Amino acid sequence: MESPPRRTFLVGSMSKIKPIEGEDRHKIAELLSISPLEVPVAAFATKRCVKQDTAFDGTAFACGDNVIVLVNGQEAVVQLQGFLSVRNQDDFCSLLGQGVSYPFHLRDNGEAERNFWSGFVKVECQPLANSMVFSVEDICRKVILYPSDDNLLTVVDYMRPFKNLPYTVIVPVFPEVGDMMLIQGESNEDIWHGHIQNVDFINKTVDVYFYVPNLRFPNGNVYVRESRGRGARNTVAWGSMISVAEGNWPNASTWIKET
Repeated sequence: MESPPRRTFLVGSMSKIKPIEGEDRHKIAELLSISPLEVPVAAFATKRCVKQDTAFDGTAFACGDNVIVLVNGQEAVVQLQGFLSVRNQDDFCSLLGQGVSYPFHLRDNGEAERNFWSGFVKVECQPLANSMVFSVEDICRKVILYPSDDNLLTVVDYMRPFKNLPYTVIVPVFPEVGDMMLIQGESNEDIWHGHIQNVDFINKTVDVYFYVPNLRFPNGNVYVRESRGRGARNTVAWGSMISVAEGNWPNASTWIKET
């Protein structure tokens, strides 16, 4: 049977040969599950490789790139140092990468520190001293290491597959007069109901009357105006509005929340 065509290949001259000795020899043997004696004394070395199965139409990786590599089924952040084509006894070449790993910055609970808004993990500024060897097939995608304000590096994982964000996405609403809006207060649990009286499109604010639960109805679904008079009207920025509240008006002074 013929072996399937490669989806990964190295780019560069076949004339550059790198000796394999010492600790690298043992790393390659462990990775390929062979004896160190079976590892050749030298291998073809390049600074670039191409993976045709990464991204839309393939991706080129080069020395100095920061990438995500699968190591024992776990993602690791690695800066590439080079690529090797190692021939084994069956006259088959294994394509390997070399690089240094950036350890994740861990919280007290053992989980990796993340940027709240993006969900990107953070790593230490300095990589581990010892380099690692891995299969080129285990390179997943490129990343960018961006300095963080807490003396760490944020891993900008721009090629990652879509995942659920660590927070609820708030889609901006287009306010209209007469809407009952849910308005964010000072804390996450502090949600107000505001009935829109006027919309200022230039300053992106709305004037509202705040509505609160009527204490005469224990289920908390019946709302009346919080106060009356000149001070009852409040100005709220568009950015504080969460969504339109669902409910109905049985009369001009009472609003009932939909359950």
